[in-house]
Amino acid sequence: MSARLDFEYGFSSNNAQPIEPENPMRVYFLGGFSGAHGAIENNSVNKIVKIDIDNFDDVMTKLCPFVYLPSGQLLTFNELEDFHPDSLFDDRIFKNLRRLKKELGNSATAEKAAQEIITSFQIGGELESQPQTSDAQSSAKTADSENSDDMFERLLGQKQSSPIPTTTTQTKGNIDNFLANILSPHIIKDTKPEHQSLMVFIDSALEELMNSIIHAKEFQALESAWRSVRDVIFNEEYDDENQLFYIINTDSEALKNAVAGDPTLVTKLGQHIKDSDLETYDVIIGNYQFSADNEDITGLNYLASVAESLKCQFVSAAGDGLINAAEGSLWQQFRQTPQANHVALTYPRILLRIPYGEKHEEVDAFAFEEFRHEHQHHQLLWGNSAFACARLLIRKYHGKVSFDAHITELPAFVYTEGDEQKLHACGEYLLSEQQLIDIRKQGISPFASFRNKNSIRLFGDEIKAVNA
Repeated sequence: MSARLDFEYGFSSNNAQPIEPENPMRVYFLGGFSGAHGAIENNSVNKIVKIDIDNFDDVMTKLCPFVYLPSGQLLTFNELEDFHPDSLFDDRIFKNLRRLKKELGNSATAEKAAQEIITSFQIGGELESQPQTSDAQSSAKTADSENSDDMFERLLGQKQSSPIPTTTTQTKGNIDNFLANILSPHIIKDTKPEHQSLMVFIDSALEELMNSIIHAKEFQALESAWRSVRDVIFNEEYDDENQLFYIINTDSEALKNAVAGDPTLVTKLGQHIKDSDLETYDVIIGNYQFSADNEDITGLNYLASVAESLKCQFVSAAGDGLINAAEGSLWQQFRQTPQANHVALTYPRILLRIPYGEKHEEVDAFAFEEFRHEHQHHQLLWGNSAFACARLLIRKYHGKVSFDAHITELPAFVYTEGDEQKLHACGEYLLSEQQLIDIRKQGISPFASFRNKNSIRLFGDEIKAVNA
């Protein structure tokens, strides 16, 4: 059974009664860990699975995380390394470009490969210098509206599931218009380009395709979820009998169903928590980000009620919309409810990995730079800071080391600004002290990040329930 542990005890309260250290702490990671609709396809909706250092990869394989690219390509992941460009490069989506790159590097096949590239990518064509007719203008609109992944699918020699009917001129125009945006620095007008220049061209196509995959919303959501779980389990090691971790595979769709009346989640979780003969401290870490809209507050209220009924705590993340929620809003109304005492929300997201590239995390498969020029803040891999809160709760509960509210040794992303090298802050936003105070007044527990430090700190050194 679960014993209630006030959030304030977790960090700095002098009045709370600690649980005996021999009693276990159980952390449940609640969220979508199979990808969009993946839990339905592999029959793991709301499934509760024990996870630890030794079986981490086995659990990943069991939950079968995958993403569908907009082109219809399926990517599956059995271990964290499968998210890395070196692993992705072996996928069949890169097959045609891999072949061309290999053949260009072989003197026996280089000429044939060069001619195939010239033909396939319309290198050396005169189309771009011709005035556009109305048909050509129509083609440009079609190219603009066509998904970039669909375009890549055709460029890579793969058959579309729903081909777009085009004339030869239109197809040529689509290719030119699309590639002009991403490969214009490398397109060669000479009808007989040097093979080395064509190699640069292929590398650019590979780089653009890889970036389109690793920056896709669904891909980043899945990578972020598994990296966040890994960071907790692998960094906070305690006796397996006293520190237990579980994944509950409940994506946003399953959560909506639960809110609408499906009893599966609360039944499974209730049985799992109540069936223990031991006095335990149970925390649910929700890999969600709640906004101020009605649907999100309704979902949050549901999870708060579940936590209240099971005498445990629910920790998740606040979205930007909650930071400035007005008095009288649904969020402020929720904060006044009894069940809100079982909920804490954190803010903002935190950096989970450094970018790929020669000066950062090198890729062996090909010359890949995730950000060849200036990095894009929104395309960095950010993760839910509720997992960082889980790490702090675990440390304080076991009490084996002197507690402080810092999470250190986070990804150290060094970038250049002008002539100066800087270390990127590990929080999504570099918040001032006044901003941190204002966020705390909204019932949200913020993390402070720092210039030139790869660490974050829980503001105020304690996490508070949202009604505090």
